[in-house]
Amino acid sequence: MAEKIKAHYLGHRKRLKQKLIENPLSLNDYEVLELLTGYALPRRDTKPIAKNLLQQFGNFKNILLASKQEIVSIPSVGEGFYTFLLALREFLFRAEKQKFSQKGTIIQQPKQVFDLLKNRLMSLEKEEFWIILLNNKHNLIGVEKLSQGTVDSAPVYVREILTKILFKKAKAFILAHNHPSGDPNPSWEDKNFTQKIKAVCSNLELNFLDHIIIGKDTFYSFKEHGF
Repeated sequence: MAEKIKAHYLGHRKRLKQKLIENPLSLNDYEVLELLTGYALPRRDTKPIAKNLLQQFGNFKNILLASKQEIVSIPSVGEGFYTFLLALREFLFRAEKQKFSQKGTIIQQPKQVFDLLKNRLMSLEKEEFWIILLNNKHNLIGVEKLSQGTVDSAPVYVREILTKILFKKAKAFILAHNHPSGDPNPSWEDKNFTQKIKAVCSNLELNFLDHIIIGKDTFYSFKEHGF
């Protein structure tokens, strides 16, 4: 009986793969997710799992950005699928980074920073602080993590920022961090820190372009709010 069940879902998966090759638009959302889930859980019938994930989260984006706790709470999913999602996020982050690293691409809009970092930061359960390093034409030369903290803070020091800038010989930079609560509005500490960095950079003639806070599907730009 077990062999028949196994043969059934493997045969079904093979047909889905062929359908994907021949006409991907003919696939339902749950079938696309079923195929992806099959790579994370190759020995499982992933059709009911895919349907359950869509029912719980509503769409692909919410699944991709779900926290570990949210994913492992779904029956029959577990950490294996969450690890798969982490790899997929990393793939998308690096693809986005490579797109911005192409010669001539200028980073000057807060939305560009959000697009660059959202797959890395939006679903984290702890705060992380990042720096985007640019040349004098505002082309990307580096994206690096400065620190990782708790659910509501991530300590970062001026000397760490200056070290990154000097090492990469950057002429301009943007800071970014996430708010695990999903609310991107700055705290008093965020405002105070941003003003401190602005003052230091003014004295050193460094071009501090913006500080972006990433929340749930949205962001806050100090530049857009008067910075």
